Amino acid sequence: YEVQHKLNDELSEEQASKDYQMGDTAIASDGTIYFTTVQGFLYALTPQGQLKWVVGGRNTREDACLGPKIGNNGTIYVPNSVCGTNHTGMKAFNPNGSLKWESEDAFLETMAIGTDGTLYGTYAGRYLLAADPNNGKLKWQWECPMDPTDPGHKLNLNCFGENSSPNVGKDGTLYVPNMRGNLYAFSPNGQLKWTFKTQNMKSSYPTLDKNGTIYIGDHWTSAPTYDAFIYALSPEGKLKWKYEEILPQYHEDPPVRAWTSPPTFMPDGTLVLGIARCGAGNCPHPSLYAIKEGKFLWKTKTGYDIEATPAVDKNGTVYAGSGSLLWVFDKTGKRLWRFKSHYFISHSPVLMQDGTLYVVSDKFYALK
Repeated sequence: YEVQHKLNDELSEEQASKDYQMGDTAIASDGTIYFTTVQGFLYALTPQGQLKWVVGGRNTREDACLGPKIGNNGTIYVPNSVCGTNHTGMKAFNPNGSLKWESEDAFLETMAIGTDGTLYGTYAGRYLLAADPNNGKLKWQWECPMDPTDPGHKLNLNCFGENSSPNVGKDGTLYVPNMRGNLYAFSPNGQLKWTFKTQNMKSSYPTLDKNGTIYIGDHWTSAPTYDAFIYALSPEGKLKWKYEEILPQYHEDPPVRAWTSPPTFMPDGTLVLGIARCGAGNCPHPSLYAIKEGKFLWKTKTGYDIEATPAVDKNGTVYAGSGSLLWVFDKTGKRLWRFKSHYFISHSPVLMQDGTLYVVSDKFYALK
């Protein structure tokens, strides 16, 4: 279904044409679909694709909109200059679209919700914040330490970035990667529990299985290493296993980056993720990988790198966005079918229990 945006009359035609979804889709318990767009709109759709309501607008910063998060009570939290504001902050909306509160204290560039409802996220590339879900007020903050190898002591300014989205364990432990290959574990009150250092410069979002094992991939934007790594860690931060993928050279030039998408799981615990090696705007060797207990099972090529976490159904069927294509593979890596949109599929597909698959690209699609 295509959502026809009801843009504010003050937006020019050129501005309106640049509106598209930012961040992952959020689905409420009643099936309502929430997403934000680059112009700062927050949309609510029915499961049938009908518009329930839309609020906000007038943003001009293309990095200013992130996907919404839904709290246990149905509150929709939208971080970082969205929904009608051009300043930093956060807004909380009721399920009917009315504003619940707004706060400039909770400026979260990435966000996760704790077991007690606390809002966690990063700010200004150097701070980790915790905010009260009832009013957005700051509960605590932690500043990324200086890098001793940096003579100017400025690298903590770029400690957190777009790949620094936190995740929360069942016991409330907060796991946050940074841009220098560190994975931090914090208690709910902001105390640092442990740090794990990955091989390369940057880390993917951490993913947790039902037993609390933490899985994280890494990638780099320059030498010294041109390979990709996947790690499995215990809840105490101890390495359980590491998988290394030796990537082929990119023509005669050093590649720009290696990339691992955040992993997800098949029903039997097999990890599924995308690994690519890119250079000069191209990714000639992108593949979907299946790894179990640190052992390679299979890989299958895709047309472009897989930027977001794939979706997996109860039969092990994998749905992965790659470039403008949604690729669908069975549990052995055999291609079943693919769907072509007209723009990049850079956000995670959402698979519902009734088999409906939500995919975001140039439009908002519902596939069966």
